Amino acid sequence: MFWARRGGCFCHSTSYLTHKGHYNCSSFSIGCGMETSHVNNSGIICYSKNVCDICGSGGDVIYRNVTDKMGLAQGQWNFQRCSSSRCRLIWLNPFPLTSEIIKLYPAYYTHDSCHTRADNYKSFGVKRIIKLVLGALLFWKAESFRGDLFYLGGLKPGQLLELGCGSGGFLAAAVAQGWKAVGIDFDPDAVAQANRVPGVKAFAGELLDFEFTDGHFDAIIMNNVIEHVWNPVEIITECFRVLKKGGRLVLITPNSHSLGHKLFGVNWRGLEAPRHLFVYNKKSIRNLMVECGFKSYAAFTIPGGSGGKMMLSGSSRYAKSNIPLTAKYDSILWSALLAGERLFDIAGIPFGEWVVMIGRK
Repeated sequence: MFWARRGGCFCHSTSYLTHKGHYNCSSFSIGCGMETSHVNNSGIICYSKNVCDICGSGGDVIYRNVTDKMGLAQGQWNFQRCSSSRCRLIWLNPFPLTSEIIKLYPAYYTHDSCHTRADNYKSFGVKRIIKLVLGALLFWKAESFRGDLFYLGGLKPGQLLELGCGSGGFLAAAVAQGWKAVGIDFDPDAVAQANRVPGVKAFAGELLDFEFTDGHFDAIIMNNVIEHVWNPVEIITECFRVLKKGGRLVLITPNSHSLGHKLFGVNWRGLEAPRHLFVYNKKSIRNLMVECGFKSYAAFTIPGGSGGKMMLSGSSRYAKSNIPLTAKYDSILWSALLAGERLFDIAGIPFGEWVVMIGRK
């Protein structure tokens, strides 16, 4: 699990929140999109956020009085969307104080006690051949077909940092391919598990605590983490600082412009109120990278494979869909929809369930 500021509280989407931060958000300036008046949202102290953190534009409410569909956190929440057509970032409003974010995770599921197989991060056989062929034919989209090891496959191994490393499943796969792997997570149990993986060094804490030297890492991975972070500009700026020249930052996060969101609306699983503080799209994540110093980047959307199926089937449950499908036909339906998302992305329409941003320093 990754935390992004001293005294602040964040959570990777597969983490169990354990740290209690104490930080008074009202000391921030309104220029950061914050106002000093606080509201009590069913025991969670929040403030009104009406300005986009990335571009500074105002926003319009698109969903009102949303509740936690997982039944973990109290309160009613709105989602607000940036009014700039060049951004369209979505954010939670009211926005919880950092000292209150722990209340959004009262019983979130923990990291697995067993490690993910290293070969889960690689393509084999026919699937690998198809990706290679498509990458060659669709050369302008080649990056999107190189997803092995979270888009690090084929790179010369070096120093790797994963923010939100959990129990170290991905880092184990990276070590097996020659990377020197470091992970940061604020869940001490997850960190203890990760440190049992040969070759992995995991630390409990937050990125800014460790004060890595400039240009320390060849690659940084944030997989389904940035949407939980309340100060994304500060964190991505720090990632830029600790990357080597030519280094790579990979962000993977739910895509607010996805076909699933268009289909299910407020019931789309990628919103996950109130834990997803920001929901990005291809434009907004690109703007974030540029704001933080990255000048070279590739952005695209992906359907997400089995993760995409979980996203869509979960959305269908939230919507209380009455489609009478067996598990077999349910899987076929979502597979067809995800295949459509891939075709849309190839055509330049970013409809995948996740947006991937690869920034190079």
